[in-house]
Amino acid sequence: MVSLTQVAETWSSIYSSSWVLRSCLNFAHIGGLVGAGGCAIAADRATIIASRHSGEDRLRQLSALHAVHGTVVAGLGIVVISGLLLMFADLDAYLHATVFWLKMGLMAMLLINGDHDTQVPIADLDLLLHSGSPKDAWVNPGGGHMGRSKDWPDGKIFAEITVPWVARRLAIPAFEKPTGHPQD
Repeated sequence: MVSLTQVAETWSSIYSSSWVLRSCLNFAHIGGLVGAGGCAIAADRATIIASRHSGEDRLRQLSALHAVHGTVVAGLGIVVISGLLLMFADLDAYLHATVFWLKMGLMAMLLINGDHDTQVPIADLDLLLHSGSPKDAWVNPGGGHMGRSKDWPDGKIFAEITVPWVARRLAIPAFEKPTGHPQD
């Protein structure tokens, strides 16, 4: 059986001896980031704008989101695959790179939802929680989309839920896990 180290050494040799391969792989990685990220940011901006308009505009935006979703997922797939190939090209360096592992650790997901969410039903949250990689959730029992409610506006959710969750992921000691908040 071939070990991971042997695979990494073979790939590193192939990668380092071909400037064309290095250029293409770096282009794919950066292109995936820019392409997927740009599409996602543009779609998010359009969604925010559409949320201030009529139901018809919102329905059009839902169709647009559906259309861009495949592009974003494909771009993220390219980023993950090219990132793994880049990591294996210099595995020894990446195994000891704190910043790299910090970035990988931040890929964890925090799902924020409300029981009365009309855009992402609570059943979808349950499906997400029970599939794929580990993630955390916070559900506002009286909240709507993204947990929003009169008592929990965006700023409060960000300050009291999102920021402490990220701080715990980064192991910042000042942030203890309060009861009723995302579980690690």
